[in-house]
Amino acid sequence: MKIITAKAAQKGPEMLASPAEELVLIGPPRRLKGTLVLENKADAPVFVQDVALRPAASKKGATLPETALRVGANLASGETRSCTIRQRLPDTTPPGEHTLYMDVGGKQVPVRCVVQARCKVKLSPKRVEFFGTAPNTTHTAEIQAVNMGNVPVEVRASRHVTARALDDECRSLSLAARTEGGYETTLDTYVHELKQETPGWLIVALKEAGQTLGVGLSMLLHLTLTLPADTKPDRIYQGEIRIFDRLLAYVIHPAPKQTRKKTTGRKTTTKGKTSPTAKGSRRGRKPREI
Repeated sequence: MKIITAKAAQKGPEMLASPAEELVLIGPPRRLKGTLVLENKADAPVFVQDVALRPAASKKGATLPETALRVGANLASGETRSCTIRQRLPDTTPPGEHTLYMDVGGKQVPVRCVVQARCKVKLSPKRVEFFGTAPNTTHTAEIQAVNMGNVPVEVRASRHVTARALDDECRSLSLAARTEGGYETTLDTYVHELKQETPGWLIVALKEAGQTLGVGLSMLLHLTLTLPADTKPDRIYQGEIRIFDRLLAYVIHPAPKQTRKKTTGRKTTTKGKTSPTAKGSRRGRKPREI
């Protein structure tokens, strides 16, 4: 069996379609997909491993690098086969049409890559934690954002986010389940208790709002969270904030309580005298003799 690779001479399979019917790959940069029809006109079976993809020789400033088209097809002598092609390009490949050429059967067949736009931003960290749940408390954090897509994105953030108390749904459901009455009474009690446990909107702001994050670039985001006026200082609040196409998880714990050191009475002993704090004694009195 002859093995056809991108580095070897391509003399085995030939395109069944005419050059005018070019191969079209469509999708985001990492998931381009299309159909390729191959015909083996050799007298022996052929295994097509991959086919070289090159920019046009006369085209200057090509945006796509030279790569290989992964095929992986076994072709018997005289066999014609339709193969599903999945190709990966760099993440930063700009959207639009890009033309490459593959060497098949000694001919250069055009491959039209229709790259779709993809918004992908990586946030680090993915979760932030704060301490202090008193009403109107403000917390700040710094988030690193990296644009890993192929289009610029604008910095935006949700201005209002729901703050959910930890176990508020379980607490409301437990109280509703213990209410006498039918299912309507139980549901009404559950919704009523849930409304009582849910505070107002949590205000979110980004200092860099309105700026544009270019392709392949990073930006440090300054996040500000302000709690509503009806939070409870002894509750844990959690939720998610949408930034770009990602969700940033947050948890707000109650502020740690300051503990006071307990003072103990001083024990003093003198020669020939009993300590005021000795067992069985009272302040300013001698222990009673038995």
